Amino acid sequence: MPDDLKHLVDALQTVPQEAGVPKPDPILVADGVRRHFGGLTAVDVDHVEIQRGTITALIGPNGAGKTTFFNLLTGFDKPNEGQWTFEGRQLAGVRPHKVAQYGMVRTFQLTKALSRLTVMENMRLGAQDQRGEKLFALIFPFLWREARRTRSPSRRCELLASFNLDQKRDDMAGSLSGGQRKLLEMARALMVGRRWSCSTSRWRA
Repeated sequence: MPDDLKHLVDALQTVPQEAGVPKPDPILVADGVRRHFGGLTAVDVDHVEIQRGTITALIGPNGAGKTTFFNLLTGFDKPNEGQWTFEGRQLAGVRPHKVAQYGMVRTFQLTKALSRLTVMENMRLGAQDQRGEKLFALIFPFLWREARRTRSPSRRCELLASFNLDQKRDDMAGSLSGGQRKLLEMARALMVGRRWSCSTSRWRA
């Protein structure tokens, strides 16, 4: 762990173990986030902070509102009220693709790996600012074909190795086990080149 992150994690040792207590350097801060479906209150969060450089779990029984809370924070749903910031930037009302561009990326309970592409091809999909995504460049393959092959190869390999998928890089994603597909999604989410990602059960700085 880098020294700057280690310092922040060590600082948590002096923080009281109480709900909503201020953190030394929170990367995410949410206040008064509420979501109602008719007469049902699915999410009612007064205050929560996620410390930079840590792995934070959100736990609770089925129907507790965990997934709905993730949907709100990442722009897939809109709250009835509340605000939250990521890296100091207000994200309430921001569309999902913009939230991802700002560095907060989520995965889903049901895996979304593209089964007819290889593991490495799935990883390429996570990289940002790809030339072939622009309409003008799309019709001129020579502008992006070589970049697609060479863009961030070391980062893709590094991430696959960290998730124990480096030996599967040329395998079709559909041949992976359910657990391996979940790991592939997490690795692909980290291809955005930022420091933070989330799933319905885990947040990773």
